[in-house]
This record gives sequence, C-alpha cells and structure tokens, in this order.
Amino acid sequence: MVIGTQYSIATGLGFAEKYRKGKGIVVTTIGDGGTSEGEFYEAMNFGKLHEVPVIYCIENNQYAISTPVKLATKSINLAIKAVATGMRAIKVDGNDFFACYLAVSEAYRLARQGKGPSCIEFVTYRLGPHSSSDDPKVYLPKGEMEMRRKICPITRLYKYLVNNKMWSASEQKKLDIVQEQKVKEEFKNYEQKNTVELDEVFVNTYECLYPELKKQLDEAKNFN
Repeated sequence: MVIGTQYSIATGLGFAEKYRKGKGIVVTTIGDGGTSEGEFYEAMNFGKLHEVPVIYCIENNQYAISTPVKLATKSINLAIKAVATGMRAIKVDGNDFFACYLAVSEAYRLARQGKGPSCIEFVTYRLGPHSSSDDPKVYLPKGEMEMRRKICPITRLYKYLVNNKMWSASEQKKLDIVQEQKVKEEFKNYEQKNTVELDEVFVNTYECLYPELKKQLDEAKNFN
C-alpha cells in the first residue's frame, strides 16, 4: 500500500494553479501514520519552496490502525514536522468546530494573498475501528474510547447550539428521523440495483460535468 501520495498530488495541483495564476486553493489531508512517510516531507518542502496555495491537513486521531502516535514519532507534535520546510504550522483541537474553522480560514486567507501553504494538525480521535478488519479492543486501553466519546466534536457542537438557543432536541429528533429514512431508502435502492453505469461515476462526482471530466468520460467509454 502506498501512503502519502495525496500530498504530492496536492502540491502539483497547487503548483499548476499558481503557474496559471488561478484563484483556487488546494486542500489535502493525511492521517497521523502518514506523517512518517518520506513523501509527507518531500511534498511540503517543494510546496513551500514554490509558495503554492495548498493547505496541508493532518488528522491526528492518535492511532494509525493499532500504532499509537507515541510509538511512531518523538516529535512533540505532528505540525512541527512542517517547520523544517519553513512553512507556517499550527496545532488545533480537532474536536472544536470553531477552532478548526478559524485555523482553516486563516490558512485560506494567507494562501489567497500569495503567502504560500500552511500545515494544520487537527488533534482528534478515531471513535471506531480503522476498517472492517480492525478490532480496537485488542490494542486500546480499557475505557479509553468511552472517555473520548465525551468530547466527540458532533456532541460538542450540538450542545453549543442547544445551549445558545440555536437548535433544540426536538429539531434534532426530527432531523434524525428524516436522515435515517433517507439512508434506508438509498440503501434499499442500491441493493436492488445490480449494475452501475459508467456515466454514474463521472456524472455524480461534481455538481456539473465540466469539460475536462467530460473528456475523461469519453476516453473511458472508448477504452471499454
């Protein structure tokens, strides 16, 4: 398995955007385990060297499958790994919606001003298995996940909205019913649908089928 390639791709996209004097900002993300890959540093080094408009996000959920961060690095945090490139780096509470919003907004502002990339470490926690083949009970200390659930970002934001009279338990209950019904309907539809048309892969990727995507669709059809 190749890990960390998304950072290089994002750097290339950012370089292209700057070269053509576009206004786009590229955002990429990587897990805590991916920060131990060489490509993680190489991509950011090139990105900062050319001051590309990229926001490099690190989702530090404390475990790369079963490997805890403390056994993967001796760095005091993961954001500091970007400092060697000369890049602006910041660590935020990844479970705090407003802290995350502020950090990303500032990174966007700087990138739009031509001040180059930023690296943001979001300190959070994976409230579940890494994959269907993962069993967290094997490596997690007893009671750790239960403790972490208390600071779940969704729960924290929900409490904030309710406490500030911007949302209510009754409104949430209505929304939960609607969403659950929608999921059930979609699940049923896809269970009954045995084939997926090639067009669906492209048509449902973005809001509209822009020229480059249309070109890729035509190429895929010709290939088949």
